[in-house]
Amino acid sequence: MNRVLQGCDPDADCTPARPPENPLLEGKNRALRGKGDHIVTLDGPLAQASTFSEDFQLEYTEGMPPQSVGWGKVDEAQVIKFISLHSVYFDLMHRTPSLARMEASNTLNAITRTLQQGVEGKAIAGAVGAPGNKFVLLVGHDTNIGPISALLGLHWNLDGRADDIAPGTELGFELWQTPRGAYRVKVTVTVQTLRQMREAQELTSVNPPVRQVVIPPACGSETSVCSWDEFRRVADAATGAR
Repeated sequence: MNRVLQGCDPDADCTPARPPENPLLEGKNRALRGKGDHIVTLDGPLAQASTFSEDFQLEYTEGMPPQSVGWGKVDEAQVIKFISLHSVYFDLMHRTPSLARMEASNTLNAITRTLQQGVEGKAIAGAVGAPGNKFVLLVGHDTNIGPISALLGLHWNLDGRADDIAPGTELGFELWQTPRGAYRVKVTVTVQTLRQMREAQELTSVNPPVRQVVIPPACGSETSVCSWDEFRRVADAATGAR
């Protein structure tokens, strides 16, 4: 990234015309008291790298011409490499257990109670929607998906990007019932590929977004699903619910 910010072409020797007066990627990372709705603020090169890498990703996925993506120095392969810096930053800011619990306990509890409502077939305090609803949609941000995933211990790698929460990422909780009446919970992460976003491709059954089943490690299950009792135990322990 330092080479890109200095105007160097990829994989080529480069000596900047003049060294930067204030190198963006040097210095110390510092955790500071947050302001507004931010619990903690991280200051330093990692925060700067995170911002630039996300900017490059947005420039690429919004379909900007190649000469405008990272000043013409960033291609798709580099976007994938750079976005890992944003994921490291995001891991510190939104996956640190104490921060994740403050940010996401209420939302994860609402998701758990909504699933419980489907299992028990009756209204449950704190649930979203009515007991008979087949589909419930909660619209949020990466700062919702990240902390919820942290509380459940979820990780993924899609389109070559580990734990990236790109625009339009979906964290899904599916409630299944076996022929014998037992309930299971399947958790999935779905994202568009960078190319799908850049080209504004229509998503169809033939050209779907990429999807991965993610399993909370604490479920202790070797299958792709958790039993309802396992999932509720894990989620309630993560949120402190009783």
